[in-house]
Order: sequence, then structure tokens, then C-alpha cells
Amino acid sequence: MTPADLIDSYVNDVMRRLPGRQRRDVGLELRELLTDSLLARADEVGRAADEAMTFDLLRAFGAPAEVADRYHPKGFEIMPPRHAPGFAWLALGGVALQWAASLPAVVRGPDPASALARWWLSYGLGAFWWPGFLVAIALIAGWIGRKAARAPAPWKPRVLDPDRIDRPIWVVSMLAAAVGASILIALPFASAFLPPVLAQVFAFDPEFLRIRAPWALVFWASQLVLYTVVLRRGRWERLTRGLGLGSDFAACLLLAWFAWGGQVFVERAADGTARGLLGLLTVMMALITAHGVWREAGRLAPQRSSLTSR
Repeated sequence: MTPADLIDSYVNDVMRRLPGRQRRDVGLELRELLTDSLLARADEVGRAADEAMTFDLLRAFGAPAEVADRYHPKGFEIMPPRHAPGFAWLALGGVALQWAASLPAVVRGPDPASALARWWLSYGLGAFWWPGFLVAIALIAGWIGRKAARAPAPWKPRVLDPDRIDRPIWVVSMLAAAVGASILIALPFASAFLPPVLAQVFAFDPEFLRIRAPWALVFWASQLVLYTVVLRRGRWERLTRGLGLGSDFAACLLLAWFAWGGQVFVERAADGTARGLLGLLTVMMALITAHGVWREAGRLAPQRSSLTSR
């Protein structure tokens, strides 16, 4: 790894622990500061900067977690500030999942208004047990952490190219996805080979098959093209990462349409179960998409020039 690569890896480790609005400014400032410090150290010893010199500089500067904490306001904390966004997403995501699982059956009932009022006083407010539980766990973990506080381990660079894929695992994953998609595609045509009870349970709504289901084929085809390109290149790149985020967003919209756009199965119990699961998948996919956008917004473009040439 070149000195520039080490500094980029260190700066990215610091940035991912900062709030979104601070990441880019802090990252650019920190990279410039470390680069200038390394060049000054190289001038002092009269030789070009190398890996060992860069490691010494970065370890002396401090662990990335400690550096990130320098940019956060101090005060009473039950957890390090860098953990707060993840905690909030976990807490609110848990509430959203419980609502998505319990609310669809309410709005489809014969008297949605009164059912909604009963839902709010039961499952609606009751879902907030999850954030309370997380706060209690955070308090306990914070107390234990203060009692067992120790110096952080010496910093080591993260994988230089986190966008590189493992081709064998990627191929296995694509094959598994293809098998799953094939089963779902064949399911509407398998009723003739199923026992009458199962055929009735898995009978798709004709309108769903005619209007919404074909878009799943379009989505899967686009995913196949995208993943084939990534497989051929051996890594994610700026364009494919953007297309991947767009694909995740499209998956959210498609799942939401499936869940709340009308019946999926003819049989009422099977339809309610399927749409509840689709609702949960929608929320999960939305969280995954939001996390992907957050990570992409915190990236710095790699340095193009080597520090050893300056």
C-alpha cells in the first residue's frame, strides 16, 4: 500500500464514524493535514515517505474512533456519538417493522376507523417497547464499558478496495437467486400439479398476475444484467454502485406496490400473510437503501497522485 492509500484508508475509517453533514468537510481537511504532516516528516529525515513512516504518523495521530470523537460535542453520553445514528435507525426500524406487520390487516377490515383507533392503543403504541428496550440495553452496556474501559487497539488499514467482489461466492449467489426467481415464476403454473388444498391456497389473484407480476420479471432481468456486469468487472464501480442504489430503490417501490396495491392471492388468509411479509420486506429494503445512500455519500474519491513522487 502506498502512503496515499494508507492515508485514504485511515481518513475513510474516521469519516464513517461521523454524522453525514460533517463527513466530507472533515475528510478533506483531515486528508490534507495528514498529507502535509507526512511530507514534512519526510523532508526532516531526508527521504521519500514510505509505508513504515506513514504507519508511524497515523498511529501517533490516534485511533480513528478517537479522532472522530474529537469532532463530536462532549456531554453526558450513554453511547459514543458515532453510534447514535445507527441506534436511531435500529430503534425506529424496529417500530416500523412492527407497524408494517400489524397495520395492513387493520386497514382492510370492515370498519377501518374504529379498528385503527384500537390498533393505535394496542399494537401502535405498544411497538415503542423496542426503543425503550434498546435504551435500557445501551445504559447497561455504557456502564459496563466505563468499568472495563481500555485503550483501543492499534489502527490497521481496512481492505484497500472494499468494492472488489469474491467471484466464486458471487456466482453461487447469482445461481441461488436465479433458482428462487424460477420457483416464483413457475408457481402460478404449478397449480395443476399440486393437491387441491395447496392449489387453492397458492392461487394468485388474476389482476395481480396481469398487472403487477410482470414487473417483477423486468426487475429481475435488470438485476441479472447489473450483477453480470459487476461479475465481469470483478468489482463495484461508481456507475454500478449508483445503478445498484437505484435498483434497491426500485425494489422498495415494487415491494410496496405488491404489498398495498391489491390482492396477491385469492384465498384471504394466504393473501394477508403474503402481504404482511411483503410489507416487512419493503421496510427492510428501505432501511438497506437508506444505509447504502448514507455510505455512498461519505466516500472520498481515491488520490490519483502518489505521495512518494512529491
